[in-house]
Amino acid sequence: MSEVMTPDMAAVILDKFMEIQRARIFQGATQKPFSIQLVTLDLSNAVLPTRPYKIGFPFKSFYVQSATDVYSTVNVKVQMQDSIQSSFPTKLNDSWVNEFPVAEAYLDWPAQAGKTMTIVFFLESEYRSGSQISVNGGGVSINDGSSISLATVTLSAATAAQIAPADSLRKVANIQNKTGAVLYIGDSSVTNAAGTEGINIQPDEIIEWRNTGALYGYSVAGGKVQRTEEK
Repeated sequence: MSEVMTPDMAAVILDKFMEIQRARIFQGATQKPFSIQLVTLDLSNAVLPTRPYKIGFPFKSFYVQSATDVYSTVNVKVQMQDSIQSSFPTKLNDSWVNEFPVAEAYLDWPAQAGKTMTIVFFLESEYRSGSQISVNGGGVSINDGSSISLATVTLSAATAAQIAPADSLRKVANIQNKTGAVLYIGDSSVTNAAGTEGINIQPDEIIEWRNTGALYGYSVAGGKVQRTEEK
């Protein structure tokens, strides 16, 4: 038979609960316990799973506060380094929460030249991102930006050159071929020859470059290429 709760019994239980809350507040004000830690990682050089970057303090949740771009990635393995424990990838704006604190974690990542990532670890609290980010990844742009700029690139004859530089903030670049002839686009090795021939862009044709990486152009006679950048 279940026991009937009385007002006096409820008051006793709630008083004990409030005592715990007051003790927590007192501890925070007097002892200033470690509760939040920010870690910035340089992803330029690979860190292998066999020799991972160790997070040697306990935490309950973490949040990827910033990264160079949405392609920046770090693999996370919690509690143990053993192969029986699987890792999971985390990227910009990702968060992870566990019901109870974990003792430690191990991070690894492939080499990502010039990229960094900042992760915030929370010892006792649960953090879930409530913000949305404008993402340019996987060939899909969720937001075409809030500003625009115009640039002109003049290509030398028969020489590949950047017509859109690498830019982690770019949402989309609109590129128009004003050379008066065929423009070949691709990577830094692009030419009009078999094997390195780029994609053909006809005179006055406009393309959209939805990528944060650099784009190169090649023209036999050279000439102008117009570009607008949306960020």
